[in-house]
Amino acid sequence: MSYLYNVRTIGEVVHVELGPAFVISLGHMLPLWGEVLVICRDHQCQRVLIEGHSPPRNMGSLDAIKHGDFLGALEQPGLRVAFCLHEYATDDITRQFKATANAGSSDVMFFNDIDTALAWLSAVSIGTRELPFPAAGDGG
Repeated sequence: MSYLYNVRTIGEVVHVELGPAFVISLGHMLPLWGEVLVICRDHQCQRVLIEGHSPPRNMGSLDAIKHGDFLGALEQPGLRVAFCLHEYATDDITRQFKATANAGSSDVMFFNDIDTALAWLSAVSIGTRELPFPAAGDGG
């Protein structure tokens, strides 16, 4: 069955598993953030891991800036977001989104492997065995 995403907390991290039907677009990202931010507030956490396998993107420069502005303008300062998108090639639009978000109150980075993403998040309370995708080099 196709799904957009699943959200859960693992320790002090909100983990978002992007499903096969997920598309990087404002139409999918903004509802995702609505759910994630409620969980962050309720659990008093500021670390988010968004993980998926090279989701398609339907977002141009203007939407990337809007998305970055949204994260950068959050009233919850200090949100740290690791996008672990396996086999995803970052490009100018990705870098533009990242720069816009990081110019505000959020800290955003993109990764291709789970171990580096977790290290950046300093997510010592979770291990890669608990996550739905295998670590880089483990067949995933």
